[in-house]
Amino acid sequence: MLMRQILAIYLICILVQGCSTTHLLNNSQHNTESTKAVLEANLWLLEDVDQAGVIDYVSATLRFDSDRGLLSGSTGCNRYSASYQFDGEKLSVGIPRSTRKSCVPALMNQERKFLAALSEASFFAIDQKQSLTLYDTNRVGRLRLFAKQVD
Repeated sequence: MLMRQILAIYLICILVQGCSTTHLLNNSQHNTESTKAVLEANLWLLEDVDQAGVIDYVSATLRFDSDRGLLSGSTGCNRYSASYQFDGEKLSVGIPRSTRKSCVPALMNQERKFLAALSEASFFAIDQKQSLTLYDTNRVGRLRLFAKQVD
């Protein structure tokens, strides 16, 4: 009986994971120039790290600059930057560098998780609601950010 329950939970997890990656766009759906424009036209505000919410009233952000091949922003405590490249739905992020200001432990923990997930990003998707999700090599959603239009 216990094995059946474990198997049922495992199958549900697989189904949920499969559903969470259905929004990934395939290469034929990506137009590199329009994707670049959407990525760069927005300041991306962090909503979730590893499918868990973030600390309220802390603005962790992400900006893309394809001319320099850099992404940058704030963790809510420190500023960071990293090199990046994208091709279709694939994303490659270099090791983030950040300032070294110390903040409260909860914020430092969130920063550590954010930068780790960012450096492991391998795929991305932008949905109809202007939500950007960064996925790792296993296509597990690690970061979810929302667009804030930049003038």
